[in-house]
Amino acid sequence: DTLDFSQFYAAGQMVRQGLGHSLYDLNTQLQWQSRLARVHTFYSHPPFEAIAFVPLTFSSYRTAYALWTLLGLGLLIACAWLIDSSAHVSATISQYLRFPADLGLVIVLFATFSPVTTCLLIGQDSLLLLLVFSLVYVLLRRDYEFSAGCVLACGLFKFQFVVPFALVLLFRGRWRALRGFSLVGA
Repeated sequence: DTLDFSQFYAAGQMVRQGLGHSLYDLNTQLQWQSRLARVHTFYSHPPFEAIAFVPLTFSSYRTAYALWTLLGLGLLIACAWLIDSSAHVSATISQYLRFPADLGLVIVLFATFSPVTTCLLIGQDSLLLLLVFSLVYVLLRRDYEFSAGCVLACGLFKFQFVVPFALVLLFRGRWRALRGFSLVGA
């Protein structure tokens, strides 16, 4: 059972069929999700996230889940590369463990982290947020604050994690980042 993915796929189908106005109607969600899999949870994400799943609805549910999992693996690899290239994780592993490490080991470490594995198995959208935070980290390290704020706002589909980060930017006086965040967030 793909648990969380069914809510995203069903939401994408509803939007594709012109039922976006019923996206949060639980009976309608139940009807669409129960065609796919056992209903695990209802779609409670912002409506703009459902649009991202519309392209997957042109494939069967199983094919879409496989594509979503492959996309998740690609996102994981991209995040590992971004973080390793900026924070030099593999070099640090090599230095402290006296063990030759490279990007491949960093990817394996990322992939074997239990929440990541769970995210891939049940079809969550959390790897999209990991990509957002990875990009924000790299952009802030390179002093591209406005761009970092713009990218951070792209993570508002999980606002409960992004807004506290924006508050940290506020308390630290990172005004250019907050301008980018506000512009894209609005």
